[in-house]
Amino acid sequence: MVRRALTLSSFLLLTCAHAAPTSNTVPVAKTVAPAPAASTLVALPARPMVEHVAYPESPSQQASWTSLLVTTNAPLVVATSKVFEQGMADPRKLRYREIEIATGDVWSGGGAATKTHGWVLAGEEYAVAWNGLVYRVKSSGAPADVRADMTALFAADDALTKQQIQENPGWTPHRFPATDEAFFTSTLSVTPLKVALLLRLGEDKLAVRMLNALGESGHGDPYHLIVQDWLWSLYERGITAHMRGDDDLAIESFRTLPALSPRVDAECDARKVDREQRNDPGHAPVPCASFLDGVGDLLAEAQRRASAPVAKLDDTAIAALSSLPQAKRIQVLIDGLDQVAERQWGQPGGVPLGQDRIVQALIHEGEAAVEPLIATFESDTRLTRSVQFWRDFARSRSVLAVYEAAYVALSGILDASFFQAVSTGDHLTARGIEGRRVVAAKIREHWAKWKGVPLDERFYRTLLDDTATPSQWLVAATEITQPSNVQVIPSSNVFQTMTSTQLAAGQKPSLKGEGLRTHAAPSVSSLLERRLSAMPDTRHACTFAQAFSAWDAHVALPHVATLARTTVAKFATSTDKGFVGGCIGALTLVRADGGDSGALADYGNWIVGTKPEDGEYNLEQWFAPMVAHPSEPEIAASASTLFGASSPWVPFASAKASFTRERILVIDLWKVDAFRAHVIAELADKKKIGTVRVKSESSIEVKTDGFTSGQGAYPPDPRLRAGQTFDLRVCDQYAAAIATQSGYTGPAFRVFWPQADRDRALGDMIAWIAKR
Repeated sequence: MVRRALTLSSFLLLTCAHAAPTSNTVPVAKTVAPAPAASTLVALPARPMVEHVAYPESPSQQASWTSLLVTTNAPLVVATSKVFEQGMADPRKLRYREIEIATGDVWSGGGAATKTHGWVLAGEEYAVAWNGLVYRVKSSGAPADVRADMTALFAADDALTKQQIQENPGWTPHRFPATDEAFFTSTLSVTPLKVALLLRLGEDKLAVRMLNALGESGHGDPYHLIVQDWLWSLYERGITAHMRGDDDLAIESFRTLPALSPRVDAECDARKVDREQRNDPGHAPVPCASFLDGVGDLLAEAQRRASAPVAKLDDTAIAALSSLPQAKRIQVLIDGLDQVAERQWGQPGGVPLGQDRIVQALIHEGEAAVEPLIATFESDTRLTRSVQFWRDFARSRSVLAVYEAAYVALSGILDASFFQAVSTGDHLTARGIEGRRVVAAKIREHWAKWKGVPLDERFYRTLLDDTATPSQWLVAATEITQPSNVQVIPSSNVFQTMTSTQLAAGQKPSLKGEGLRTHAAPSVSSLLERRLSAMPDTRHACTFAQAFSAWDAHVALPHVATLARTTVAKFATSTDKGFVGGCIGALTLVRADGGDSGALADYGNWIVGTKPEDGEYNLEQWFAPMVAHPSEPEIAASASTLFGASSPWVPFASAKASFTRERILVIDLWKVDAFRAHVIAELADKKKIGTVRVKSESSIEVKTDGFTSGQGAYPPDPRLRAGQTFDLRVCDQYAAAIATQSGYTGPAFRVFWPQADRDRALGDMIAWIAKR
């Protein structure tokens, strides 16, 4: 089983790691020159660069061109002429037809065939798409009509604009810069690139209408608008091609950018675009396309790969390596780190490099792989096929380096972290060579100190060391008490990869530090007891106390009880009530499991005085004691107050309640009588609290005075028609929240169903809950 999450313990482990210099800048794709290092490995041999055969140029590319708009909008004509002069593909004198091309996707790499229309070159092997790029086509079909396509585009766009204005009076069209390749190549998207292409085709009226459709986002310098979208289209196509292993397309996409980028920046500078926007004539302009930073390295990487293709190091190939001597096997695995192709999950989110089969194989090799991996970390300049990004709609991408994968393997072997990411967009590649040198020094220092010392003994000695920091004691305590079937792989981003081995039914895992129980002077228990009092804050103390209890519940119990009461006393003045409440919940469970008869009463007295807005996204931790002990008298009494009519916690759904309030409905509180009774009563409340608006057969918008939420209708329902509006009732919102909880096995419910269907489903849900 693999989990990627920031749990209470894992977050603290990460924040206690050694820190490299911090940065909050959004990372861009780049690589770094090799750092000088004492390495036992020689540098990788230079490979000859492959000679890429460029895609053909449009036959009209160099032909003269003029536009009647030069008299009414000369800046647009001049800008369009300049972009085509710099290489944007010219569609003139080409046949406009149905085409199928491969488009990328930054989540997976993409590459699936996309149907659209474009201008086919002679031979029908290549075509110009609506993003101004030449593509190798998968197929071409019937003739199409540019004017008909634009008529359809404008009709759909006008209808959407009208709808937006009706719903939001005073709204004016504004389009944020797009990133998706399929969006730019579609016939149905409004983009500055279409303005330029239509103008080049002599479709002046359509070009002007397209410019007007851009709204406020079309009011800037036309060159800036057009060239940014064109350069991004090249760049993103290259990034996604690299991700999926299409090195030829990556080279084609990147090949002109290193020389073109400074020319574009010079043109933007000459126009003083950024200076005018800042109203500061002396301010140095920002580059037209800052996302191109490091694109020369990306081109070199694609050329390197194309010049010497290698066999894929898949599960079968890795298994076959077992016959090799260990040193050779390790080297083959390190050579294959440029094949790492893990994908980002979530946004903002991280790339779980530790989940990759090659990284896992290196971790399995153990300490024998440490020194070769350190050398790789210090000197390797290759890239993986993994890409991290802040948001898919933001124009920034970061191709992670091989040394990042080497770092994750080292962290997994050494069970230690040497890098602290300060945001979800932060990682080693973003820190550059200096950040890598700092981390390399920490790794070497750690390895020199602990080489050959068993992991559990390392952590014991850390607890014993009076000069160690509270953060280091916390890491040691957590590692010693980690279940033996769990492996935590530190990462260069803020998320860890946690893997656990399934145990037989009823079997409990031992602790990783179990062998340390033979240490009698001082014992681990006495060290944990001593270090708990040195924890500097609630976050550290809470996690440390849980580790202490996991090791020796009897000795830890009075200390945990004292900490729990102290934490309750601090709650009212805390600036982080969500976390502190979660800590109280966790300590309550430890106390209750240890036989502390006052634990649930203390918890009940605390939680009845809280407010739901303090819990936010920590409600699962807050209510964990109720879930674990639903029938205990103390829990029943506090639940009766908490879910009673005069409580600030109820109702969970109303015209004014925030969306986060409903999170309580996905917590397994069904065996708590007061909770169950409240929910059953609310499932019968037909009072209107908002509306459900149908946007399409697969998309709806739920709106109350407290929140607006866009939701998917899955599977798409053919009964839904765009523009339909339904009443949202209290019962509907309760039922919808319940039906979406993980592991839910009750009657289905959707807020967009006809009212009669919803009412039948509500009756079924009430009966189902009553039996819980």
